Amino acid sequence: AMEMLADEMKVGIPEPRLYSLLNVDSQFIVEEDVYRLVHYGRDGKKLSEPAQIEDAMILDLREDAEVQITVGQFQGHQGVVTGKNKENHYRLRIMHPLKGTFKAPKVHTLGLWWIDAALRASVASIPIVNTS
Repeated sequence: AMEMLADEMKVGIPEPRLYSLLNVDSQFIVEEDVYRLVHYGRDGKKLSEPAQIEDAMILDLREDAEVQITVGQFQGHQGVVTGKNKENHYRLRIMHPLKGTFKAPKVHTLGLWWIDAALRASVASIPIVNTS
């Protein structure tokens, strides 16, 4: 529908912007989509002092990595990383408890800027940690 409207109006639809991390010290990248976060604990909260590099919290955002939400209305809800979207942000399938033991999956997006903010220690907590 959007393409038809753009054709009718004779305007183009811009390609999605591909986000990336800039100027990241290689010591903080274990491998693609796996980050070493020296400023945050395993609960996602900012540490009063940065951890030694070898003790840093590892955030694994590779496909199928198990994650848990650390803050907000969905705190404690768990799920998995399902990949990345067209703009290079992480897609998460979080299982939200409904009634009794029933859980419903919902797709959430973790913006790449969260990783940038965590590497710069510019946020009080990060919204996702690994469960294992």
